[in-house]
Amino acid sequence: MDKLHSKNKIILLISLIVFLFWGSTIFINVYRFPIIGVIYEILWLPMFLLLFGLPILSIIMIIISKESLRKPWFLCLGIQILTLTTQIYFK
Repeated sequence: MDKLHSKNKIILLISLIVFLFWGSTIFINVYRFPIIGVIYEILWLPMFLLLFGLPILSIIMIIISKESLRKPWFLCLGIQILTLTTQIYFK
């Protein structure tokens, strides 16, 4: 049970990092400062893959684990849907 709990925390943390990464690109001109542009260019592909891979993983884990609505997988899925929505409508 402890292993599953740590997996939930890791997925939740990764979801938040992806949300912050893509959310910050809406408000920050990443190419204004060269070092930020370099970091963005290095990270955009892994973050792009996580942007679409994490919701699929969360849905699979919700189906497999058959958990109640209070579990972190639903929170992770909500954060990921929020991230996708902001990227579609605010970019």
